[in-house]
Amino acid sequence: MVSRRSVLVGLGVSAVAVRPWRGVRAGTFAEHALGPEDAKVTIIEYASLTCPHCAVFHHETFPRLRTDYIDSGKVRFVFRDFPLDGVAVRAAAVAHCAGPDRYFGFVDVLFQTQSSWAVAADPAAALVKIGRLGGLDEATVTGCLNDQDLLDSIIGSRKRGEEEFGVESTPSLVLNGELYSGTKDFDAVAKAIDALLPPS
Repeated sequence: MVSRRSVLVGLGVSAVAVRPWRGVRAGTFAEHALGPEDAKVTIIEYASLTCPHCAVFHHETFPRLRTDYIDSGKVRFVFRDFPLDGVAVRAAAVAHCAGPDRYFGFVDVLFQTQSSWAVAADPAAALVKIGRLGGLDEATVTGCLNDQDLLDSIIGSRKRGEEEFGVESTPSLVLNGELYSGTKDFDAVAKAIDALLPPS
């Protein structure tokens, strides 16, 4: 069961009301990234919010990746949608509608609570609940879930990954423009990153 407190903690906000962000325009959304633009290594992750392996990556590998490489300025991390099903498309829409400041917080919460909403009898209703617990009003969440231009753009992100980098599965990592084929545990990813960094 998803509680309001667990969602708010995951988003890093207090229990006070959060004003909905209404910056998503039909058919467009900003690219979401962490880390400096001039980092020596850019990692693009293609992920589906309904993918259990993606959830494991975000639970086990990403926190250390963020601490050791992203927050230290060595890596720029870009998250791109690669939805595996219609539920993942709509979950991605909710994350985008949360706004740039809370996007990664929503992605984190969606991965943390994946086992509840992704297999719910009514996934759309479950996503509305998560959005509301995170401070979005129901009309905003419902509007995002039914914004066909936004949904098409999310699907377009998958097509881009397929055509530009040959992505076939999730999670897939692209390091400095090259599809990374190794395991996704921290030590393996760190070794690949270190090989691309200049000698210290």
